[in-house]
Amino acid sequence: MDEINKLIQTISESLGYREDDWDSLLTTVSKNEAIFLRLLLQKRELTEIEMATSFLGTEPTNANFRRYKRNITEKLINTIIQFEAKSPDFSNFQKAYYTLHKQLSSFNILRGLGYTDLAYTLAKRLIKKARFYHFTEIGIELSRFLARYYSNNEHQPDKAETYFIEAQQLSVTLNSEILIEKYYSQITSRFIRSKSIKTDIGQEGLKYVQQLRAVVDSQIPSYKFYLYYYRLATHSAEGMGDYNMALEYAERGYEHFEKQNYHNKSAKIIFLSAISSYQIQLGKIDDAKRTIQKTEQLLTPGRTSWFINKKLLIQIAIHNQNYKVAYQNYIDVKSHKNYELLAKDKKNIFQLYGAYLDFLALIRIIPDVPKVSRFRINKFINEVPEFNADKRGMKIPLIIAQLLYYIYDGNYDAIEVRILALKDYCSRNLMKKSPNYRSNCFIKMLLTIPTNNFHPVASRRKTKNLLDKLARVPFQLSQQPSEVEVIPYEHLWEIILNFLKAPRRRRLA
Repeated sequence: MDEINKLIQTISESLGYREDDWDSLLTTVSKNEAIFLRLLLQKRELTEIEMATSFLGTEPTNANFRRYKRNITEKLINTIIQFEAKSPDFSNFQKAYYTLHKQLSSFNILRGLGYTDLAYTLAKRLIKKARFYHFTEIGIELSRFLARYYSNNEHQPDKAETYFIEAQQLSVTLNSEILIEKYYSQITSRFIRSKSIKTDIGQEGLKYVQQLRAVVDSQIPSYKFYLYYYRLATHSAEGMGDYNMALEYAERGYEHFEKQNYHNKSAKIIFLSAISSYQIQLGKIDDAKRTIQKTEQLLTPGRTSWFINKKLLIQIAIHNQNYKVAYQNYIDVKSHKNYELLAKDKKNIFQLYGAYLDFLALIRIIPDVPKVSRFRINKFINEVPEFNADKRGMKIPLIIAQLLYYIYDGNYDAIEVRILALKDYCSRNLMKKSPNYRSNCFIKMLLTIPTNNFHPVASRRKTKNLLDKLARVPFQLSQQPSEVEVIPYEHLWEIILNFLKAPRRRRLA
């Protein structure tokens, strides 16, 4: 029932549907379909099996159940067309996007019904907006129609030729859009499940970037091309661990959209978020704060971009050792009604931060948390096989989080069981010349704790050389992605040692 529930949520939030609106919609469907939809409105948490049982006392494979489900889905999809982009949160670009696509539907219906003159009048109006906002495909469709109209209906060959030329030029632009989307998809699909450095993929992506440089310089009228071009460039540079280059490309992307006559808010948010992320990676925390403040002016709470911004705020607060602020932002995210709708990869990142922040709350580094909930780290590890598979990326913070909870519990046996496996893991995946050299050093530091009988003074003494190695490769010079090192290891080490020497408090189960 996920698709129907998402449609219901979209209609409720974006169209502002209230109880009387839903009542009105229910009058437009059959009696049984109305019962079906009302049941879903009242109990959104029902699974497909529960829905089939409650509604018809049958299985989800039942033909009648599938028919009702299909009809309601189509009804809700058709209701979406009523959407009006009136919210002050929408930029002029967003309003034009929704309005143009709706009116293009009207244009095609008029043309299909044979009302060519009415379609012509609408096309003349729409093509001006398509040109201004760089809607390539709409421009092609309208210019081709107008070329034929002037050729066949008005017998004005000069005007017809003008529109045919426009359609041909836009087709060249469309080909460039298709090509950059292809390159972008090919490269980013290989980064999605991993935070490891992938130099070969990054180099391949930068070859595509260089290949299309002439198209960039020609200033084609396309928002899509530049959006995907600069995103490809930033992802490729990031894949190589060159965060200065990634930052430069993200800044160019933002500048491109800042210079346009229209306000493409979504594109600006994408590049501002990337800029903030790379500034954090490079240790430019004050710059990142300023960028995030600029981004916040463009955001709508509950949208994906709002969650991404919250992630950046959590990172900054952690790096400033302002753990209470980080925890509050984490709670804001978890308590938002749209959190459960987040994509799994984004939700996993927040849960990972939660593992570390809950640990800090358990040991009272984050004070005044009224009810500390112990993070179930082993359960989380089992739920994120993609992190476990990312051996040079997101597996690292998982291992460290697990060790933190073992240290908290004084679980000597569990740590000793892990020691041999971790030594082997470090030697195979976190070599000295790898981007994860800092993680290698830190895991080795953690492994000295049980061998020194959990004694903080001995652990500090025995790890001085490893701490010196961390200092020689500081966080901002490391190629390791910032998500991997959740809490800068120098800070985390001090937190652990202070916990070990503190009087033992009663542990929270």
